[in-house]
Amino acid sequence: MMEEAGRVLARLEEAGYTAFFVGGFVRDNVSGREIHDIDLASSASPEKALELFPNAIPTGLKHGTITVKQGGFLFELTTFRKESEYEDFRRPSGVEFVSEIEEDLRRRDFTINAMAMDRHGKLFDPFDGAGDLQRGILRAVGEPDQRFREDALRMMRCIRFAANYRLQVEKETWLALLANARLLKHIAMERVRSELERMMEGPFPEDGLKLLADSRLLRHTKERLAFELADWTSNQLPEAVLRLSRTTPEIRWLVLAKAMNLGQLDAEPLWRVLTFPAKEGKRVAAFLGFDQFLHRELAETVDSQGRDHADPDWLTILAEAVPVPFKRAVLLFGESAAKEWILTADFLTQTGSSWWPEEALQTAVEKLIREGEEFLRQMPVKRMDELALGGSELQAALNRSPGPWMGKLMRKLVEEVACSRLPNGREELLNWAMERQGEFT
Repeated sequence: MMEEAGRVLARLEEAGYTAFFVGGFVRDNVSGREIHDIDLASSASPEKALELFPNAIPTGLKHGTITVKQGGFLFELTTFRKESEYEDFRRPSGVEFVSEIEEDLRRRDFTINAMAMDRHGKLFDPFDGAGDLQRGILRAVGEPDQRFREDALRMMRCIRFAANYRLQVEKETWLALLANARLLKHIAMERVRSELERMMEGPFPEDGLKLLADSRLLRHTKERLAFELADWTSNQLPEAVLRLSRTTPEIRWLVLAKAMNLGQLDAEPLWRVLTFPAKEGKRVAAFLGFDQFLHRELAETVDSQGRDHADPDWLTILAEAVPVPFKRAVLLFGESAAKEWILTADFLTQTGSSWWPEEALQTAVEKLIREGEEFLRQMPVKRMDELALGGSELQAALNRSPGPWMGKLMRKLVEEVACSRLPNGREELLNWAMERQGEFT
């Protein structure tokens, strides 16, 4: 990719323009990180650049950006520019194309993002971004108060970069962030969510959550975020949250949701406010629903078995009873929720977090962590549509009018089969339903 991008720079130079690698590529190259994409900048106007690369896509001509196709890769190429006054604390009202790279770098947010490199590897670093990376410092270019007032999203970017690169926010930059936190209300929720996602998927999400907590930045979002993280300080972060980097990005949001004591009904509205895709809200809601249902059912199971822990048979009795509520939860919330629950419960247990405070319930949870996957494999059916008997066929066989009875009976049938108390055969299901139909009205 770098070789192909170098060919683009060479073509620009041959035509008499200056051209550089810029942005995240240079930052990651200097810090020795893996490269994911490459951005370029040059003194060529957008129109001249299009003449040199006739197959380019004019993705943002107004702001001087085209997308160049080269060697199977796509590279954003932007004309050196400086920006006029910003509007609504987010975007410049206009841009002016310039001929010098330093003028272009001067408008950028942080010194680590204000470096350029030519195709021979020579670094152009007028604001000592490489030095800040080496010293572990995140510092705004120029006056930090002005940088944040120009674009309030830079405050979220500040926290993300500090976390992902393990940098300490320079004092004046941090004070300017605190002073301007209220300006986050001007930023679209989808942009806030994007920064949160990239932080949570990064190598050190807990560092970002500490900074968010200490800055109280999430108190000032455009739409109110009704969760505890917006009100926590860093010394209030639960132990599991402080160890998020030890688990996979896929379950970090689940750990956070559990740590914030969110309920099943809280998840979808909150995830919708954060502009997550609907399926993500449903995923978190299913996990929380699974957890709450299992908690309630296991508590009832423990109560039914008594609480004499000195009885040597007590744990054996409890162990035999645990699979049923787990399998019922699978039927209600799905196999994916079950697998994510096992992973999350395992992580919280390993980090010493109290999954559930009662000893008996914790014992049950530990059994499900060890054997939950096996319980899933043992289930003959995990969904109602896997039954050998359909609802309409059942109704016809029983010669009954449609009504709530049918849903109740079908749910009981699938539970009996899932828990291996009834074979999944058409005749067996019909016989069981005929014998018990009086119980369902």
